[in-house]
Amino acid sequence: MQLPNGVIDPERAAQLWDRYLAEWQVADRAGLNVMINEHHQPATCLDPAAPVIAGVLARTTEHARILILGNPIANRKDRCAWPRRWRWSTCSAAAGSRSASRAGCRWEGRFFQQWHVNIWPRAYQQPHPPVWVTAMTAPSAARIADNGHVVASFLTGFDGTRKVFDAYRDKCAQLGRPVPGDDRFAYAALVYTGQTDEEGLAGAEKLMW
Repeated sequence: MQLPNGVIDPERAAQLWDRYLAEWQVADRAGLNVMINEHHQPATCLDPAAPVIAGVLARTTEHARILILGNPIANRKDRCAWPRRWRWSTCSAAAGSRSASRAGCRWEGRFFQQWHVNIWPRAYQQPHPPVWVTAMTAPSAARIADNGHVVASFLTGFDGTRKVFDAYRDKCAQLGRPVPGDDRFAYAALVYTGQTDEEGLAGAEKLMW
């Protein structure tokens, strides 16, 4: 069950976004990097589309490296529209309309079928930015190792994280690759602070709930 949107003031939400963007700019000036992710309809996150916010940060920061750690592809459902323009700009081309132009690439995958795939414009950063993929289980980590991406874990605890990371190392060994360094592993930690150790620990236990 999601928290109904009637309990949040849109003006307050806009003020929060101004605050968040300002905080990330402060982090940039302080020499820190920025990580963002997205959630949909919960009260714990206002970000419904991490790539949009990443684009804002790319324009408003100067030095920080920007990481999107949580951008569910499955949430990017096909959209169909009929703009009154020529055929190359019709959104129906990507949505699978057979009447659209066949120019470009065609993708017939297990989960998605696209008649027209053309990433335009191309990514500005070349070669492409490093890819980080989250894994909550050992089998997922092995799949990530297949492609040589960075494996990231979240809310898996000490034992769960160890299993995820060990599975990544084991798959690299099976593939005959060198032992992966620390830069191939990431863990998103939740941190709670308080005036005393007791207060901080109590807050952390509540946070984990």
